[in-house]
Amino acid sequence: MITTLFFKELIGQRVFSVKFTKKNGTESKMTCRFGVKKGVTGKGMRYSTIEKNYVSVYKFDKEASGFRTLILANIIEVKFKGQIVSKKQLDMMYIQHLTEQFTNQYSTQIQQLQSVA
Repeated sequence: MITTLFFKELIGQRVFSVKFTKKNGTESKMTCRFGVKKGVTGKGMRYSTIEKNYVSVYKFDKEASGFRTLILANIIEVKFKGQIVSKKQLDMMYIQHLTEQFTNQYSTQIQQLQSVA
């Protein structure tokens, strides 16, 4: 499952759309972005979004704009950079990201092991 940090890194400061399942089981869509400072009081949240694997976003809506919390496990699909990415594709991108990190971190040791084999 993708993490808060990976999701924020992937999306960046762009506006994106997300289709997700609400806690009550209904599907919903919203257009939102990270990094909005409007209305921030400086108090912070009462819980860690990173520990819960949530992301805090600013939702753009004619009637109900404001900050929302998105549960990453409930994402169905995300649209950003003009492409629609499913939950399964997000998970695969995260696995690829982890593999690249692991390979970069341990490339010397991997090469040594391969030369012995």
